[in-house]
Amino acid sequence: MLRTLAFFMYLVILMMLTIPLFLPLALVSVFGGRAASQDFSRILTGAWARHLLWVGGVRVDVEWKARDRLEEVLCVVSNHQGDADILLAVGYVPRLVGFIAKKELKKLPIISWWMTAMHCVFLERTNARQAISALTHAASRMRLGQAMIIFPEGTRSRSRRMRPFRPGAMKLPQDAGAAILPVTMDGTYRLFEETGRITPRPVRIVLHPVVPAETVRRLTRRELAEMLEERIASPLRDDDSSPHS
Repeated sequence: MLRTLAFFMYLVILMMLTIPLFLPLALVSVFGGRAASQDFSRILTGAWARHLLWVGGVRVDVEWKARDRLEEVLCVVSNHQGDADILLAVGYVPRLVGFIAKKELKKLPIISWWMTAMHCVFLERTNARQAISALTHAASRMRLGQAMIIFPEGTRSRSRRMRPFRPGAMKLPQDAGAAILPVTMDGTYRLFEETGRITPRPVRIVLHPVVPAETVRRLTRRELAEMLEERIASPLRDDDSSPHS
């Protein structure tokens, strides 16, 4: 419990120390253009995410199934074991990755500022009209070169057993005309969800071959969801290479 308390106290201090970085970020956004702003944000947020994992005692194994060139319009699709999945995606996917977040997070100081810098989209789940607007905005951000990550399971599995992928989640990459980078998170639920406190554990992130935009457009949402679910689940069936072994 002391480790958990110390970790979250350190997180608050670290977030406060990052405040001065918003000035150069704003200058790069104004004078450097969209590409420079995204590159600068990716460097900062990636370093922040990797640092937090290191502070938490997490050893990360990164596995590339194929070193594909990541297309300009890209959607990252992943399973969702625990909250640390966001840190792994931000830290180890070689693009600036935003995500769709609950609107309540927009009220949090500093954290919401960085989420805005990452071009995250805030969604009010109880408001259907606003939810549609948020998804439309996310698709437009992707067409501008902002990668977004989605979790088609809909919630954390808190285990290695994946929940079924929801076909409706495929609407976003299809509407954006995006290619898809399938990603498998393995072991992240053991970092916090398994015990309710910060627990150092090894984890693995597997980056699969990219699904081209033409394939994403051609398949139905159900076909696409089933294909991605099978591909992302495959490393979880290989116990010899899991962080548990």
